[in-house]
Amino acid sequence: MESRNRKLLHSSTMDDDRISILPEELLCRILSFLPTKNAVATSVLAKKWKSLWRSLPTLDIDDDNISEDNHARFVESISAYINSRNHHQPLQKFRLRFSNPREDFTNDTDCVESALQLLLHHVQIEHIDIALPYPWMFCPESEGGGLQPPKLNFWPLIFTFTNLMVLKLEAIRFKHFSSVDFPFLKTLHLQIVLFEKRECLAKLLSGCPVLEDFKEVCILPQMCSCGDIEFNTLPKLVRANVSGRYVFLLKAVKNVQFLHITEIDDGNLHNFKSTNLSVFPMFHNLTHIELSFCCTMRKDWLQALELLKNCPQLQVLVINQPYIIGKIEGQLRDWQCPQSVPECILLRLKRCYLNEYSGTRAEFQFARYIMQNGIFLENMAIRCSYEVSQEGKLENLKELSLCTRKSETCKLSFE
Repeated sequence: MESRNRKLLHSSTMDDDRISILPEELLCRILSFLPTKNAVATSVLAKKWKSLWRSLPTLDIDDDNISEDNHARFVESISAYINSRNHHQPLQKFRLRFSNPREDFTNDTDCVESALQLLLHHVQIEHIDIALPYPWMFCPESEGGGLQPPKLNFWPLIFTFTNLMVLKLEAIRFKHFSSVDFPFLKTLHLQIVLFEKRECLAKLLSGCPVLEDFKEVCILPQMCSCGDIEFNTLPKLVRANVSGRYVFLLKAVKNVQFLHITEIDDGNLHNFKSTNLSVFPMFHNLTHIELSFCCTMRKDWLQALELLKNCPQLQVLVINQPYIIGKIEGQLRDWQCPQSVPECILLRLKRCYLNEYSGTRAEFQFARYIMQNGIFLENMAIRCSYEVSQEGKLENLKELSLCTRKSETCKLSFE
């Protein structure tokens, strides 16, 4: 028994040695995939590991699992982390996220400002990801007491990191800034972002000439229509995820190949209040589009087809319908198919996916319309909503299977 334990101990030691003999550069690369607090914890493993975390190319800090009582200490530790780094080692990525809401956000914002000040000498930093708690975004500005939003004086510091390739901001309020110069920025994600000046959003996008990946989730520019603000087209854009509520954003991303549009319902769509649906820009390079919207009216499907008219190269169409409590079949009754068929359906479309299919007449007519007109359609994929019974699924499948298919190679898949 003693001999067996000795062998196990020797084996364990050998395993530890196998890791420890790895080059420090490789060990730092491995640790860079961990949150900073976990990377620091490895310093107790062995003497060689004691200072490895100081040379990591990343700082990844968030307040996940930090209690309210320990939060002040956590905030203080962030500056200590940054100051303790080996400043001769390059820093490529900085991620700082405050996700737990609190009544006092001042310490959080002061912490972000201090962190950015400390990082200014890392001119080669390529990736910044900062998130603040959501509630402060909606604090009242008026005088007379109540919860006040923190004064954010540090956002101009963001624009000094001109080597950025990735910038992700969440729950941020931007005030006026004069100019933006991100000549290398390829990824820009904005979530719950408020621009207090309309033109700031246009300036931000104009300062990103090589942007390839743009995502916005609830951008809130003052006077959302921005109709009199000039937005430059992003020439290098490959992928975009934007809200269909803002026509000006659709025009800015019209060069994309992959596009995800959310909230394309007429009730929320700014500038779509008239019957004139031709405000969509032309998407000449678009091959893949995903629409996430509530198809509660017949005009919603007609609006989707109107959009497809401006996507001549489209090959993949995905439609996601969020579950709506109390769907009324009467609102989704038959709709008149348009006389003309979008060019992409006739000559380009290869795959169409309808998700959260509930079997309404409007949905069926849209699926039938695609199959009847898609000359090169290879796959019509239907994924039923969870609320559809097994009997309902069988009825839907039977009804769809009887539809005429323009393409002889079109396969109908049904889940």
